[in-house]
Amino acid sequence: ILEGGIFGHVTFKHCDPYEVPTLEDTQVWVDPAVTDTTKSDAHGIQADGRGVDGKLYRLYSWEARTSPEDSLRRAILKARELKASCVGVETDQGGDTWYSTYELTWRKMVDDGTIPDDEPMIPFREEKAGSIGPKSHRATQMLSSYERGEIIHVLNGTNDTLERGLRRYLLRKPYDLTDAAYWSWHGLMHGPGAWVLN
Repeated sequence: ILEGGIFGHVTFKHCDPYEVPTLEDTQVWVDPAVTDTTKSDAHGIQADGRGVDGKLYRLYSWEARTSPEDSLRRAILKARELKASCVGVETDQGGDTWYSTYELTWRKMVDDGTIPDDEPMIPFREEKAGSIGPKSHRATQMLSSYERGEIIHVLNGTNDTLERGLRRYLLRKPYDLTDAAYWSWHGLMHGPGAWVLN
């Protein structure tokens, strides 16, 4: 285990899938890379739900090098499975092209039969990291939620991926999954219709 990281002292709270309460909202967020080479950053995908108890349940985590289209395809599949209200993308890298890439990926999934042609497209959301502050500031905001016991990791086989990402954050790359986790946390706990435990 890496020592000295922002999340290094956190004892993560866990629950089994059957213990997850009714979810008021579920979102899937992607922190993408714009290229797919051996020197590229990874793509991170985080799916979370906000329970009726006001806590955040981390439902699915994924991180790897791949193409932008493949990461969006994975995010869309998970969003459909979880009946998510949106697929969100941090758009600092690639800018406005992400929405068109999202639309194109959705259309291809309709064309290949993955998605029924009469299914409405899941809404796309975007955030820019520069509007919130540096990585350390964003991570510290989410850390406070961990310290208050507001975030629960669901034991489903992917939580280890997230916990490794959190432990190494700002110590050793890749950082992308933790960044995606921040945007999911922010969208559910501080976005429209969100509320936070006092």
